[in-house]
Amino acid sequence: MANHRTRRWLLWLGTPVLAIGLFLLLFRWDWLIPIVESRASAALGREVTLEHLHVKLGRTVVVTANNVVVGNPEGFTDPTPFARVEKLSAAINVWDWWKGRGLVLPWVEAEKPILNVRAMPDGRANYLFDTGSSDTPADPNAPAAQEPQIGALRIHDGQGKVVLPQLRADFDLRIATEGEEKPGAEQPAEAEPEPASTMVIAENGLPLPAPPAPEAADAAMPDMLPQLVAEPSRIIVSAEGTYADQPIKARLVGGGLLSLREAEKPWPVQLRVDNGPTNVSLQGTLQDPIHFKGAALQLVFAGPDMGLLTPLTGVPIPKTPRYRVAGALDYTAERVRFSDIKGTVGSSDLNGEVAVLPRRERPDVTVNLNSRLVDLDDLAGFVGEEPGDKAPAKPSERVLPDTPVNMPKLTAADVHVKYRASSIRGGRRQPLDNLRADFDIVEGNVDLHPISFGIGRGQMLFSGKLSPVNGGGLRADVKAEFQRLDISKLMQAAGSEGGGALSGRAELRGTGKSVAQLLGTGDGRITLSTSGGNLSALLVDLSGLRIANAILSALGIPSRTDLQCFIADFRLQDGTLNTQSAIIDTDEAIIIGDGSINLAREQIAYRLRTQSRDFTIGALSTDIRIGGTFRDPSVLPDPVELGARGGAAVALGFLNPLLAILPTIQFGTDEDSGCKSLANRAGSRRR
Repeated sequence: MANHRTRRWLLWLGTPVLAIGLFLLLFRWDWLIPIVESRASAALGREVTLEHLHVKLGRTVVVTANNVVVGNPEGFTDPTPFARVEKLSAAINVWDWWKGRGLVLPWVEAEKPILNVRAMPDGRANYLFDTGSSDTPADPNAPAAQEPQIGALRIHDGQGKVVLPQLRADFDLRIATEGEEKPGAEQPAEAEPEPASTMVIAENGLPLPAPPAPEAADAAMPDMLPQLVAEPSRIIVSAEGTYADQPIKARLVGGGLLSLREAEKPWPVQLRVDNGPTNVSLQGTLQDPIHFKGAALQLVFAGPDMGLLTPLTGVPIPKTPRYRVAGALDYTAERVRFSDIKGTVGSSDLNGEVAVLPRRERPDVTVNLNSRLVDLDDLAGFVGEEPGDKAPAKPSERVLPDTPVNMPKLTAADVHVKYRASSIRGGRRQPLDNLRADFDIVEGNVDLHPISFGIGRGQMLFSGKLSPVNGGGLRADVKAEFQRLDISKLMQAAGSEGGGALSGRAELRGTGKSVAQLLGTGDGRITLSTSGGNLSALLVDLSGLRIANAILSALGIPSRTDLQCFIADFRLQDGTLNTQSAIIDTDEAIIIGDGSINLAREQIAYRLRTQSRDFTIGALSTDIRIGGTFRDPSVLPDPVELGARGGAAVALGFLNPLLAILPTIQFGTDEDSGCKSLANRAGSRRR
């Protein structure tokens, strides 16, 4: 009986033990692959597969997966998966996890990882992950989920391919870690230095910038940050290929992954990028690199044209001459800030700050810049011309700027600009002294509020709105105020002399793809007036054909006449300026203007009539006809009237030489030019 019970107990106990033994003997970790794949696929929002799974048990568990493949998003047609890792291993501190100290991974190692970063022409990209996060706001009282604590990251022989059609980018990546040897591993032979290049892809597909990368790698990054030299498992990423249709070489060196979690130890980083002729460098440390906070980074841009930075930064920038700009880079209030800017653009200095709020549809850019001295030639790209001191281009038949407005650039970002220039030079004999510009570009709409140019003690103010229209181009509704402009400055720019102050207003309403089209199809008005001052006698004398004084003035001998009043009132209709009133009243003459100026065809049809205030001998007074085009104007006396007067003088000369001067005599006039009443009428129109 006892033996029977013993056999029964042995059978009851032995069967489970035998089953467990057989299970352990036959168990394969690969049986857990479907569970791991399901969990990983759900977490990443795309298919994840692996071929083999192995676990080494112990206080620190080591999990190894072979041939791990992360697929593309659903509907992505590229057959190459997003990522493939030949061997992926991770150590897990089970004891700390069991004690509730969170998930700790002392090290993670990836052998021969291959990335395939691609975007489709329609904007879909395989590097954007849908993690299935809910839009429901999280409970503020709920405890925050602990993120895994990762120690060392080791990457061996990593490669990648980046193809982004929107950025015209196609380049290869090489990724590895160095600075920490595996226990028992042999010392590898010294490898050839990697190319001096690097590229980091942000979520929106744009790379981070950096400066010149010379031919050799050791020259490309000659002075590695001391923090990086001592850093274990530092990450090195290099890139080579094309970006924005320009050759690119780049190199990034970053601290080990363990440094990302050590708040007391800033994470060091050094980046250099060579994109065609554009050179960019970034180096420094980040206190919280996960959230890009506590940055002590120095960023330097250099190259022949800041417009080439647009693909690198995502911020539309017009053409500029050669530049070098340096400053501090940081991330605060959800904005990337480039502050303490100091640099030069052509002959102009540049200082201030730029902040960018990254957004998927388009970034929001705030610009606050100033210059002590700006050369207008350096700003020519902002109005569609070639910037800098360049050889004069072949003359165009048109004078008004006809370069089409770049609408994609206007809609590429929302931009808010404040710019101050304390002093202005250049611009080919221009009268401007300083510049203040405040404007916004939002959804392609440009609001000027205002842009002002200082001229002597006065200023020109431009305000209004430019809006995009269907089919391209802009609709303009702009007003201008001229407040006591220094006439001497204006006349010097025109190659003459004068004095006094000019005031007035103007308005323009038009539609077009360029400044020339806006003016050539526009409607509006311009009114100018002044009282007092003086004007170069050359202008008055040429209008009256006082040959002797005109020659003296042309030779530079000072000769001025006091200006009693000037007023001009023009109406712009369908691109043609028609004279309402135009009068110049000086001590010596009254000049009255009449005619029209066709801005669309750039043709002039104008007449000036002079009445002398003094008894003058030797002046063949007649109308002056101004015709031709803006590029090739003609200034001639009225041939009919001048011929009649000249013929009379010749005929009388046959009778008596003294009588020949009679037709040239003007007996003068004391009548008021009507400037006061004309000013009153023009003033009432403006009101």
